Amino acid sequence: MSETAALTDDFAYAVLSAVAEIPEGKVATYGQIARLIGYPKNARLVRAFSRMRNITATIPVTVW
Repeated sequence: MSETAALTDDFAYAVLSAVAEIPEGKVATYGQIARLIGYPKNARLVRAFSRMRNITATIPVTVW
C-alpha cells in the first residue's frame, strides 16, 4: 500500500477490520490503526473516517 491514503471503500474496510480486532476493554490510537492497515502517515484520515462514521462511540479507540 502507498504511504498516502484516500477515503475510499477499501480504506474504510481496512479501518473497520482493524478496529474490529481490538479486544474488548482495550484501546488503540489512530496512529496504531493507520500503521496496522499499512498507512503509517494517515492517522488523521483514520480519525476523520471514525468521526464521519461515529465509530468512536461504539468502538474503543482513543487518541494520546
